Amino acid sequence: MYTKSLSFFAAVFLFAGLTFSAPSAQSQAAPAAPPAGAADLNAKAHAIFDKGAQLNGLSGKDMQPYHLKATYELYEGDPTPEAGTLEVWSTGPDQWKRTYTGKKYSGTEWSVTATDRYQAKGDPKVNFDHAKLDLRVGVPTVNPLLLASGFKPDYEFSGGLLSTPVPMTCITVATAQNPGNAIPTYCFDAESHLRLVKAPDTAFQLDDYQMFQNRAVAKDLKVSSDKHLASTIKVVLLEALSPADAASVKPPSNAVSQPYSRVPGDPKLVAIKQSGAMYPMKAAEQRALGTVYVNVVILKTGKVKIKGANGSPYLTQAASDAIADWKFQPYMIGGQAVDVEAVIPYTFDGKSFVPWPGGVEPTPAAVPAAS
Repeated sequence: MYTKSLSFFAAVFLFAGLTFSAPSAQSQAAPAAPPAGAADLNAKAHAIFDKGAQLNGLSGKDMQPYHLKATYELYEGDPTPEAGTLEVWSTGPDQWKRTYTGKKYSGTEWSVTATDRYQAKGDPKVNFDHAKLDLRVGVPTVNPLLLASGFKPDYEFSGGLLSTPVPMTCITVATAQNPGNAIPTYCFDAESHLRLVKAPDTAFQLDDYQMFQNRAVAKDLKVSSDKHLASTIKVVLLEALSPADAASVKPPSNAVSQPYSRVPGDPKLVAIKQSGAMYPMKAAEQRALGTVYVNVVILKTGKVKIKGANGSPYLTQAASDAIADWKFQPYMIGGQAVDVEAVIPYTFDGKSFVPWPGGVEPTPAAVPAAS
């Protein structure tokens, strides 16, 4: 168990400019060659990451059934945080039941495969935001390396040492292969324990490790969003799953299927039909311009289902109406067409609408989901 803990926000803000530095070349005779030592440094970064990925979290293929319970607090700008409980029952990779319980909400979700997810059919009056709770509680606790599923063996890694009370080596995918820094930076300590994860808008810190089934599991976690504390998590129970509880991991017949949520490295969307929005008269009266972020589900057929939009109230409906008429190639994961959720930005700038080049989605931006 660690007695040292990171200064969370101080560590988060030390990421800028972290790189492994190759030794200086003695000669400039062959400028086309890679920098001396660059290949060795890339290989070293891969080795550090691979060792950490095999050790951390509860998502390994060798995991036996388990039951986890954690308490958490959510910080939403209110002086008093909102307390809740997370429970997870898992029988294998991508086969789990996850329940969140708070004072004002309760919700359950199931995973059957990597692409088949379900939620309990709930009361529409209950304020249960499973996506937010997964991001701020479930994923950091159970699978903190989730977004590393987008790593490919030929990616070029860079990284460097982060000097904190617990020294760490931080691994980052090279910018050319990670547009928008969508794949986070991962920091490991000398024992290969994952201690810090940093994405553009989210970061989390992991402390107080215990070993379970030869995997390292953090019992004390802090998550930040937009540089502010978003949640704290304490794992209070981690045990083998009893046979009696294993049956509950299967979703009930009335559970509601959920669209696939993409991770970095997944294919981009490909539109086969795009149309521009009509600029509303009220928007013209207010001289409203800007970008609207339209939350959609693209069905297996390629048709679009609108889920909501963020942006100027004078522009959201027009953008939603236009994108509702778009059509896409079926989105494929593992050779299977799936419903997929996405956020499509539509910009009103006073100019003519310009379709995506070749119909291929630009690099997805990190944007808020619609409320």
